[in-house]
Amino acid sequence: MKRTNVLARSHALATHRIGVARACWAKVVVVCSFSITQAVLSEPVDSGGLAGRTAGQPIDRVVVASKTGANLNTDLLKGGGADDTVILQRVLDRGADGNGVHLIIDGAALVSGLDVYGKTTVECINGGGLYLKTGSNRAIIRNVHRSRDEIVDEHISIRGCFLHGNKDGQDGGSYTVQLSGVTHVFQRNQEADGSVFAGLQFFGVKYLKIENVVLWNVRAFASHIANASRIDVRNVVVDNGIHPGEYGGNMDGFHFNGPIQYVTIDGMKLKTFDDGLTLAANDATEDMRNGNVLGPYVGQGPVTDVTVNNVQLMESYRGIRLLSSTERLDRIVINNVTGTVQTLFVLISHLDHQSVGDFGSILLSNVAVDGIQPSYKLPTEILNMSPTSPLEWGGPGGAMFVVNGHVENLNLRNFVTRTTDSRPLIWTGRDSLIRMLNAELSIYDPVRRSIPIKEEEGSRIERRNIKLEWYGSESE
Repeated sequence: MKRTNVLARSHALATHRIGVARACWAKVVVVCSFSITQAVLSEPVDSGGLAGRTAGQPIDRVVVASKTGANLNTDLLKGGGADDTVILQRVLDRGADGNGVHLIIDGAALVSGLDVYGKTTVECINGGGLYLKTGSNRAIIRNVHRSRDEIVDEHISIRGCFLHGNKDGQDGGSYTVQLSGVTHVFQRNQEADGSVFAGLQFFGVKYLKIENVVLWNVRAFASHIANASRIDVRNVVVDNGIHPGEYGGNMDGFHFNGPIQYVTIDGMKLKTFDDGLTLAANDATEDMRNGNVLGPYVGQGPVTDVTVNNVQLMESYRGIRLLSSTERLDRIVINNVTGTVQTLFVLISHLDHQSVGDFGSILLSNVAVDGIQPSYKLPTEILNMSPTSPLEWGGPGGAMFVVNGHVENLNLRNFVTRTTDSRPLIWTGRDSLIRMLNAELSIYDPVRRSIPIKEEEGSRIERRNIKLEWYGSESE
């Protein structure tokens, strides 16, 4: 009898906890996540979605993958095992009614891609994650209502997951540089609808959180975010699995396309062939809707109010890229960056568009980044694709800061580097108009070959305040 009472009390307590969790979920998705997990791990969970439920039957809002019948038997580095897509997507579809769902993946799942609604959290525990099945040819996780104009999906969280993109198993053409017959540079790495392959793909979202996530071996962009606001990215790792001597065009880390506003990034480890971090108000064309160059869900717009802290570049081919031709890119703060880059560290550019950029205030501070020898030598065909291509890639020998566009206020504070070759530290292109440039550079130059500032004919800096410490130069 006592045992019966204990079980009854335990069941009542568990029911109370889940009731509290559901109430919390309706208000704030993220805040209640820890107590939700505690309350539900011991609860039996069915594997059904919304379809087939009788009227009034309660819907489980917090679901543990191992309790749904999911196999969770893939290898997160090698793949294989049974496909868990249908079971996991059935759980995520419970969020279609707008009341949210929290999927806890407590193992390694093979999937062909998952779609999430607003008020959804995908959380991985116990070393869990997702491996993208060969031939999926899409993002590992994306939002349901993708849009370049509207925002429907709000409050989405992805946390604690190891996400393997299986880049060699996706059908986007060869990475070999074969530019003839390719309309634009993204065509080799696009889905059927034109969207660029990505690990995480969110178009038209608000209140997006990505934390403690590893993005591994993704075909193109590790994460592609566009038309979004109020974004938090914390403690992420990107490694695109590029091998020395291999070409990996479009293999970016985090790629943002405007309109984008209110972004906080804190903690990034980036090993990419292409840009580790891209903030693009404009991108491959001035109007991305013409031809849907990045697919039907990506346009262009202002990118403003972005704070980036604690970035480590792990032998990245290129570091950070800021793009604008007609749209505004403003109030960008990037702090505490360390590591090594193969060709360039920061590019501020209008690409080769007719409009020459609308850059406002850009602040980079506390940087200790060194250039290293590139593992891949860019062919002449790439360097000669357009008049600005040498600048876009830092030239044959690389560069650190490259500016080719109109910038109101550019501040480079406390930049420290060790040079081993003749690449320029600051290279301004012929389309540069910098209203104010403040730079503090400390260069250790044991080979006495460094070029602190290289200004092309036609470039203009109206007001400059440059503090240069240059040890080992021939001028000493």
